Amino acid sequence: MYRQGGYGVSGCCEQDCVTEVLREKQAGTLKVVLAVNAIMFVVIVVAAQVAKSSALFADSVDNLGDALTYGLSLMGVASGASAKISRGQNIKGSDSNGTYISFVR
Repeated sequence: MYRQGGYGVSGCCEQDCVTEVLREKQAGTLKVVLAVNAIMFVVIVVAAQVAKSSALFADSVDNLGDALTYGLSLMGVASGASAKISRGQNIKGSDSNGTYISFVR
């Protein structure tokens, strides 16, 4: 239990459950949009070849970029916050005003 200024943060176990459900929903949504963009990439590349259209080819590259972005997002959601923190290296200190700062690399 974390306490700051006399106020306790309770319900941490319930929060973990809610976070896990949210993570599963996000992963499901990301899988759908990843599949749609990957399929559209292939369809548009074929159409660009048939039509000999550079504009369609450029559009397919855009869909590929979107698919890669969704794939990276899916990896981030799947790894979870605890894995991200455990892989990072914390750098802690304070600035000239005494304000606490923390960086995760």
